[in-house]
Amino acid sequence: SLTGDGSYLFGIPSSVYWMSRRYDAPFLTVIYNNQGWSATKNNLLKLYPHGIAKRDDRYWVNFDQPADLSKIAEAAGGAYALSVSDPEKLPEALASSIDMVKSGRSAVVDVRLPQISQQKD
Repeated sequence: SLTGDGSYLFGIPSSVYWMSRRYDAPFLTVIYNNQGWSATKNNLLKLYPHGIAKRDDRYWVNFDQPADLSKIAEAAGGAYALSVSDPEKLPEALASSIDMVKSGRSAVVDVRLPQISQQKD
């Protein structure tokens, strides 16, 4: 599955990976992690393309204290967990994750993207 970080969190990953392990149904998840809610930011910009939020880069969408999202799956269901921030390392991370799924273990690759907003407060 391919998902954003916000959708991943709302999907209750602890239950998903526990069930995956319990019922021997491994799968691969790739998380597009921009450390915030891009849907909220994008909709705001559609409504107010020249607004104060854009001018000040203040969208209130950041996940402060970013988590290593792949570790949720590892803790809850024993999934193979990787975080990747270097694009050069992504092919290797995906290949090893696919191998894990083929061997019967779910895998999660948390792909760190540039943060959606540089807002600090």
